[in-house]
Amino acid sequence: MFLILLLCLGFQILSAQDKTSEINFILNKAHNGIEKTNVSLFSDYLNSRVYISLSDGTKGYFSANQSYYIIQDFLIGINPIKVSFETASEESENPVAFGDIEYVSSGKKNKLKLFISMEFFHDKWRITHISMTK
Repeated sequence: MFLILLLCLGFQILSAQDKTSEINFILNKAHNGIEKTNVSLFSDYLNSRVYISLSDGTKGYFSANQSYYIIQDFLIGINPIKVSFETASEESENPVAFGDIEYVSSGKKNKLKLFISMEFFHDKWRITHISMTK
């Protein structure tokens, strides 16, 4: 009985580590994609419906395909020079990450706040919300 309990506990610990690794992997892909202005680096992880909020006034739910083009066009427009964020709650049911996007406009450095949230759908973690706002 003790052995079964120990095995179950070990499986839960491994599952939590796998979850954290997968979330960090996806967030790293998003970080690189945003910084390199290349949404295709994380587009496989966009949910079928993504809520987007951008500093240009774009807000709402969009399909994964629409989200790809909206985010890509936005990033081309601002041309990020540095992206930084940290995972705020990878243990929760809805992991989130907060951070900053630095870009240059009219010779001045500017910053946007970055927010990404994820949910678990059909055995995969998916990005469900992306905000890049002032």
